[in-house]
Amino acid sequence: MREKILAHPIRWLIGLCACLVFFGCFGFPIHNFTTGRRFGSWYLLLALCFFYYEIGQILGVLHSRCKVRRSAALALGMTLLGLACRFLMEFGEVSNTEDFTIPNVALHLFVVVALTTLGSLSPVVDNQRPPLRKG
Repeated sequence: MREKILAHPIRWLIGLCACLVFFGCFGFPIHNFTTGRRFGSWYLLLALCFFYYEIGQILGVLHSRCKVRRSAALALGMTLLGLACRFLMEFGEVSNTEDFTIPNVALHLFVVVALTTLGSLSPVVDNQRPPLRKG
């Protein structure tokens, strides 16, 4: 898979940016501190976390040097763009005043940056997976 990613890095980068904007727009907020609502259900939250981790792994392949800083910066920037799209999409609604509070935005951005950073630091990305035991 690494060879496929490195064969077309611009296509993968554009696709990952689109995914980050999409998840930033429609996956927000993970937990709403204002109303106490959580994001959908636990399996949707688990899928969202899995997707962010996988995006981090692919970003780790694309940015071999300085991968942590670049992956975190790209995830933060694209998620902020997704949040801006969400804000404009719901402009004038009451849900904007409930969703876009400082704790909700901070938690969402922290989870996104943490999971993509952990994904880019994963040893599977650098083909350092430990060998399977024989027998």
